[in-house]
Amino acid sequence: MKTSIKNSCDVFIQNFKVAKNTYKLDGNLPACTSAIVLNGDVPTDPIRFKEAKEIINKNTHLLSTLGHGNARQVVMAAVAKSDDPEYAFEQIKKIHKMLDDLFLNSDYLVVAAVNIFEYCEPKEYAGAVKRTRELYKKIKKDHPMLTSSEDIPSCVSMACCGRQPAEIARHCEDIFRCLKPHYFSKNNVQFLACLLSVFDGEAQEKADAAYNVHKILKEEKFRFDGYSLAVEGVISYVVQGSDIKKAIDEMKEVEAYLSKVRGLGNLAIGKKLRRVLAACIVMKEYSKVDVAGGAAINSIITTIIAQELAMIACIVATTTTAASSSSAH
Repeated sequence: MKTSIKNSCDVFIQNFKVAKNTYKLDGNLPACTSAIVLNGDVPTDPIRFKEAKEIINKNTHLLSTLGHGNARQVVMAAVAKSDDPEYAFEQIKKIHKMLDDLFLNSDYLVVAAVNIFEYCEPKEYAGAVKRTRELYKKIKKDHPMLTSSEDIPSCVSMACCGRQPAEIARHCEDIFRCLKPHYFSKNNVQFLACLLSVFDGEAQEKADAAYNVHKILKEEKFRFDGYSLAVEGVISYVVQGSDIKKAIDEMKEVEAYLSKVRGLGNLAIGKKLRRVLAACIVMKEYSKVDVAGGAAINSIITTIIAQELAMIACIVATTTTAASSSSAH
């Protein structure tokens, strides 16, 4: 394993352990999400985790999804890595209120608020929220049965990519049509299409590249299924075609390395989710290459993969709650 990739693994593991200890009752997946959002070259000081948690608890009530929902560790990580934690939480809370005025409250709004905070300057918040709402309405009009609150964070990524909502919504639909013949789940295809629409390129070109990665991953027995399918889009954009198999081999190494860590084993988060973590760590290395846009694209990619993890965490938590409620009756 390359030294730089191993260092990223070790930083992730350290941050994961501290995040898990900070919110002891949250479980492993939220702590993974927190560690991915931090995404630094050195471990975050444990004191910053504690400070961030205290700031969040002090400024939210018990029923607040922002401070006490399934995505709270996304907020905690964003606050912990800020040079001004109090200000960071204040801004995230402000954005969350703007979103809450336009959407039904959910954990996905928390992820969306953090994404806007990560992507935008304060003067851009209102515009980003407005464009997010416009995009959500357009996508829901195209796919009313597929679109729900899960898609709001994806709409944020699209809203902050520099294109007008009507233009990128059309582009997303073009990509969706190109991808649709190749996959069974149209819901997962929509996630992938939304992701790919953020990057440069023609619809057919991007769809073909993503499907090519999908086929290679299948051959290599390292597939991304379900809600994590969008990660394949990240790989297709960041990694040159000739380097795909090399990158997959590196992901396999990272996945095996992480599997030995308590809390990241098969009984804790499982191999599929560990693959998402491995992809994020390896993509961090590849996104340093200038052709992929350097540091800016690295930030976007980390946010997107963290978003996917957070969404999976929210979905798992929602499903578990629903199952518990059903068994109670």
